[in-house]
Formats: sequence, structure tokens, C-alpha cells
Amino acid sequence: MSRNHRMRGKVKRDKQQRDARLRLPSKSTIWNQACDRADELIDQNLWSEARDVLETVDRLHPGADCIHVRLAVVYEELGESELLASVRSLYKSNPIVRDLVHRLIDLESQIEEGVHSSDEPDSRGGVLLQFEVYHEPNGSSHSPQVQEWAEAGFEALQNENGRKAEVLFKKCLEAEGDAPDLLNNLAAAYMFQGRDAESEQLAREIYDRWPDYFFGRIAMANLAMQEGRFDDADQYLRTMLTQQRFHITEFHAFVTAHIQLEIKRRRVKSAQNWLDLWKSVEPDHPNLSRLQKQIHALALADRFGSILKGLQR
Repeated sequence: MSRNHRMRGKVKRDKQQRDARLRLPSKSTIWNQACDRADELIDQNLWSEARDVLETVDRLHPGADCIHVRLAVVYEELGESELLASVRSLYKSNPIVRDLVHRLIDLESQIEEGVHSSDEPDSRGGVLLQFEVYHEPNGSSHSPQVQEWAEAGFEALQNENGRKAEVLFKKCLEAEGDAPDLLNNLAAAYMFQGRDAESEQLAREIYDRWPDYFFGRIAMANLAMQEGRFDDADQYLRTMLTQQRFHITEFHAFVTAHIQLEIKRRRVKSAQNWLDLWKSVEPDHPNLSRLQKQIHALALADRFGSILKGLQR
């Protein structure tokens, strides 16, 4: 066999091995999947099964902070003191794990100051039992030219190009004068450029001039949340609870605002109720996964924060 032939064979084998490695899931994917599965088992009080999942992954792919924190919780629940001591030793020597535990403990203390999830009411208050979500475009009140600029501006917002969106929506306003939807999108263009003060001022002006404008009320609720005025945010949203028809864009904004409000209030059950409502309409929406992870993080801290404090001992 010639030297060139052997080299070609080696190159081919190396490529096959490299391709095989690329087809394997990354460590972070495996860790995240294991933690999600462990959380599901813990929610069902299947502590031993959760331990088996976590230990298997930690043995095959060691080094994951999320695995170690959950193992501490499981070992504490199962009374496995020697194993818990080993995790505590890791906690004391690993600043990353220590920081994660501190953040979970802080989250737990914030929950304790609010309404405990087992006692909280369903914030929907029995409304929104019958409603319709439609996707058809609403009739435009703008001229064809302004509508074309507005659609281009909205596309720029979706691409987070605030400067381009600002130029387009100002052209719309110069052509037709003030309109709440155009001004609302201009406020969003300011926000994407980091011009928060201008965005907030314009949002308040829109609400003062058009208090019944749907997205104006959503904007005011979001501002109230940012300022920690949760009861005020709830009041802005409450008037829309009896609405029976939502355009899909209205539904997204309305449900997202409620989920974020309940998360900020540390009301895990109510946040999950609103998320489940969204799932019933759009089970595959990409934002659901991100919001579900936030709710799971709150639930984990709510349930296990006192156990995690034991890591500091």
C-alpha cells in the first residue's frame, strides 16, 4: 500500500470520526435536558428517579453547576448525608456553584415576601373563558403610502433596527398627523435605540390622549411593572379581561404582560395559568419555552430555597 493511499485512508477516517462527534449532542444540551427531566420528576415527588437521572449524567459528563445544585436538593430530601456533604464541599470550592446558590436563595426570599404559590388566586378571576383570537389583518385607516411605510417600519422593529424604524414612522406621522398606532411604534423604535426616557414619555402621552388604545394600556402596564407598581399594572390590564375578540398581536401582548406581571409578583401558579392559556392557542410559539423556564426557576426556588440554604452551612 502506497504512502499516499495510507494518508488518504487516515484523512477519511479522521473526517468520519469528526462528523460522528458533530452529530452528538453538546454537553450543555445533555445537562439542560437532564435538569429539565429531573425537575419533572421532582415535581412528582419521584426523588430517587431524579437522583438516578442526575447522577448518571454527572458520571458521564461531570462539571455541570445545574446538576450539582439539584443533586444537593435531592440528597437533602432523601437523607443521604454523606453525598450531600460532598456537594457542600464542591459548593465551598466552586465560585460558580456558590453564585448560583446565592441567586436561588435571593429568589426564594423575594418569593416569601410576596404571595405563596399555593395560596394565590387565579388572577384571571373567572373571565376569558370564552374568547376568540383572529389572524386576519385589521382594516387600515392609513393611506396606501403610509401603510407601506408603516409595514416597512414594523419589519425594521422585528429586526431590532430602531433607527430605520424611527425614520419610517416619522415619515408616516409627517404625512398623516398623529395616530396612536404610529406613535406607539415610534416609541418602540426609541426603545430599541436605548432612548428609554423618550420612549417612556411618548408612551405616557399616547395613554393620556387615547386612554382606550389597546397597546397604549399594555405599554402603561409594562411601565408600571418596571417601576414595581404591580397593583397599577394589574389595573391597566384588568379592563381588558372581558374582551371577547383579540387580534393575534393583541393576544401576544396581553398574555405576555400578564405572565411577566405574575412572575414579578412571584405568583408561580398564576403565571403558569396564563402560560397554559397561551399554549392552548399557540402550542408551538417560540416564546413559550423561554417563559416556561422562568416559571420553572421560580418554582424551584419557591420549593427548595430553604434546602439550598443548607449548602452554606
